[in-house]
Amino acid sequence: MPISTYADFFMNLKSRVALITGSSQGIGKDIAISLLKTGAKVVLRSRREKTLRQLQEKLSKENEEIFYAPGDSTKEADVQEIISKTIKRFGKLDILVNNVGGAIQYGDIFYLNAEDWINAFHSML
Repeated sequence: MPISTYADFFMNLKSRVALITGSSQGIGKDIAISLLKTGAKVVLRSRREKTLRQLQEKLSKENEEIFYAPGDSTKEADVQEIISKTIKRFGKLDILVNNVGGAIQYGDIFYLNAEDWINAFHSML
């Protein structure tokens, strides 16, 4: 595939729908803002409902192609729910930004036990 085709795909996201987990603050929030600026429809996801609602209210003034749905991405039922809501609202899901944080204990990675590694792995699925 020619480079120009890749560039077109990544620079023109007007028909794309993006779900960003951990989007209430930090990197996830910045990714959501950037995707909106490129024309993508954005779904905000985090456990922090109040923060998500405030962010959605702020961003929807400039772009109505955004909504939020609070939930825990480590729970299968919550994951199924956000996928269903996204498809119901926009008809599809093109982009997943898995930005879930807090799954692993801070410290020297050489001293993490197997359970910590497994929990971190599962939070990213």
